Amino acid sequence: MKRVPAFLASAVILLIVLLDDDIAVGDNIMIRARFNSFEQKAVVESRLQRLNDDIGAFGIYEASPADIKWLDSLGLNYQTAPISRRLPPIIAELDSFFYTYDEMIDSMYSWQSRFPALAQVEIIGQTQQEYRNIYALKISDSVTVDQDEPVLLFDGAHHACEIMGMEICLALADTLLRSYGIDTNITEIVDHTETWIVPLINPDGNSAVHSGISLNYRKNGRDHDNDGVLYEYLCNDSWTCPTEGIDLNRNYDWYWSSSGSDVPMNYYYRGASPGSESENAAITALVARIRPIFSVTYHSWGEVLYFPWLWSNNQYTPDHGVIFEIATEMAGRIEKEDGLESYDLTPTGGQGGLSPNWQYARYGVISFLPETVAYPDFIPDSEARKNGIVTANLQGVFYLYARIRESQITGRVVDIASHQPLEAEIRILEHYSTSLGPRMSDSLYGRYARILQPGTYTVQAIHPGYPVKTIPGVVVSPGVPTLLNIQLGDFLPGDANGNGRRNGADVVFLVAYLKGIGRAPDPMELGDVNGDCVVNVGDVVLLVRYFKGGPEPQVCISRD
Repeated sequence: MKRVPAFLASAVILLIVLLDDDIAVGDNIMIRARFNSFEQKAVVESRLQRLNDDIGAFGIYEASPADIKWLDSLGLNYQTAPISRRLPPIIAELDSFFYTYDEMIDSMYSWQSRFPALAQVEIIGQTQQEYRNIYALKISDSVTVDQDEPVLLFDGAHHACEIMGMEICLALADTLLRSYGIDTNITEIVDHTETWIVPLINPDGNSAVHSGISLNYRKNGRDHDNDGVLYEYLCNDSWTCPTEGIDLNRNYDWYWSSSGSDVPMNYYYRGASPGSESENAAITALVARIRPIFSVTYHSWGEVLYFPWLWSNNQYTPDHGVIFEIATEMAGRIEKEDGLESYDLTPTGGQGGLSPNWQYARYGVISFLPETVAYPDFIPDSEARKNGIVTANLQGVFYLYARIRESQITGRVVDIASHQPLEAEIRILEHYSTSLGPRMSDSLYGRYARILQPGTYTVQAIHPGYPVKTIPGVVVSPGVPTLLNIQLGDFLPGDANGNGRRNGADVVFLVAYLKGIGRAPDPMELGDVNGDCVVNVGDVVLLVRYFKGGPEPQVCISRD
């Protein structure tokens, strides 16, 4: 495969550029507006054409001097940036203080070598066009074991030119590993969570950025026309320049056709079908396997934190209360580059193939998308500036590590007779929606966890072949998890000897067990008549009362 040289665009498309009046922008500028309402956005878009996807409270537009006067008359809050899509192409090199793909790989394997008990590198897939490996790093105190611990996922560079994602991800890995055993908080994090880091989802596109083809190259490397010339473009000095490739953050299988573009050279081209790109398949398979509770996917630019979601009909997610609470706390901890305020906050549009939308909709992952770097830059122009952005964003990360141990309902789902873990659907009925994928316990431990705000909830566990179990009145307190283990299956509480009937023989069986001269009920729940999850003399008393017309024996619902 050949690449477009850094010093010229493809000869085939050069003539198109010279004939395209839209490339000559003149005095027009790019604006980034923040809207206070759908109505305000509708007014602006009655006159200006949007350049970015409609995914939140911010919009990007091309505006003439007359448009600027009109916007000022509306009292709109906006920022500006120049537009200059001119030929010949820009020849620019990325500063050496940014990681290259090879340096990223070397660092990951170096950490694995230095911290073999804590760090493990995994190749999770290959790129669509040039078959570069996509790498993940797992960090945990017993890294070769799939432990019964909450999982967090961090990834970077869906978009090739948004390189700060890789920098933040690698800085996080370095911090966790180098500070383990030294910093008490870091040690606690590594000991009690599993962290997965995918620093670079788009290695092919990243190669175009690092090789000088274009510092603004956004998409992956797919060769649309199969002519063997890769990374073709109409211009290379703006993220809005038409290029080959697929926008990987518009390719996920959630309302895929409702966002992005169906025009192959458009900077938002979503691909020919949902999940068409091998880069997306790699992340899709990883998320399905590890089932993170929180995930963060890093992008650039604008210093704003996106969270799922707000649809055009003003409909938020069923979990909006807790998602908004966490997003607010996270954004409030990430300082903007000017040092005067923290990151802005906005929901995504819910209908579109963005990673946070897809992860939340399909698996219930509470997923965030920080747009790092102050507008209008994608790439910091100094190492000090880069390091400041990394440091600021890590503050948001460490808040998530703290929150993952706080208010929630968590526990294990097991078969009541065999005590084997079950992969069951867990519904919080107050937050349930039929339009979303099932929220499942894992197959290895039967573990589930639902991050919630303090309150009282109804939990329902569903597994084929078992009666549905509904548990009302589950209380979640501030700052601490509520433990609720769930047993599924049919049995008769009070049938202590397990013969399928309740009679006087069960009283004799329990007395013998409690005196230490007989075997235990199997499972123990058969002997728990009063439902307190303990087998003792009280169960004998209640069973005798039952035979005399007393209350029905109760099922144990374990909460610890």
